[in-house]
Amino acid sequence: ESEAAEGVDDVPPPEPLEAASRKEAEACGLLELYGEEVAARVFSRSWQVRQSGMAAAAAKAPSLVGERRALAAAAKVMLIGASDKMVNVFLASLDVLAALISSPGALGSRDAERELRPLLLSWRDKLSDSNGRVREAAEGALLA
Repeated sequence: ESEAAEGVDDVPPPEPLEAASRKEAEACGLLELYGEEVAARVFSRSWQVRQSGMAAAAAKAPSLVGERRALAAAAKVMLIGASDKMVNVFLASLDVLAALISSPGALGSRDAERELRPLLLSWRDKLSDSNGRVREAAEGALLA
């Protein structure tokens, strides 16, 4: 059973990564650290599959603390979620942040500010979203 299969019984398998998505996933370490299936889920065209990718990334993130590019890969997952139009995908992406916050040393590096800055801007933009759950979640992420 794959790492990404936890909690995704009702979700179809992801389609193969497209070349551009593969390049993005390789550039930040997402493919190397999270594996092919999680990366394919995160970049999927189906929102349910993307949501399951966010959940799989959140489950794996704590075990990657200390790995080179772990924060860059997690930040990329959260940035993809933050820019997603589907509320459930955005909310699931915040579970990655929660996993990092609860993992000692995950956000203590000098690179944290650089890696998370684009996320802060995306979360700030969500403060004006018409969906109350999105606004509250974005506020919570910014204050975390």
